[in-house]
Amino acid sequence: MEADRESGADFRVNVKSKKHVREQLEKYKDLFKKLLDGQCHISEEDKAKLLQEMVVNSEFTVQENLVIAGLSWDEVSEDYCEDYDSTINDILDEKTVETACKRNSYPKQIRNQINIQEILCAYS
Repeated sequence: MEADRESGADFRVNVKSKKHVREQLEKYKDLFKKLLDGQCHISEEDKAKLLQEMVVNSEFTVQENLVIAGLSWDEVSEDYCEDYDSTINDILDEKTVETACKRNSYPKQIRNQINIQEILCAYS
């Protein structure tokens, strides 16, 4: 694992929206709170401390292991969200070009197969 780090490979997860990550972290905070509420042998004061510690640790871990549009967590503004419309348009353009190429080449391949079938039928 250290060899991977020394080689410069970046194994962080690339996401498109810091805002969406924040929303997910809030959901996890609620989940942690529910988890601690189910622990009746822990005092309320300890629950509050544990919740705070769990939230801080999870947020830190997430922030260290994410890249947002190629930038680290601290380099991106709080409301950053990559334009999904442009991403969808790029994908749509790629698929349109791919389909057009298939429409150009597949009929020729089908015609060749039909010719082969006709030749085989003639000799049968």
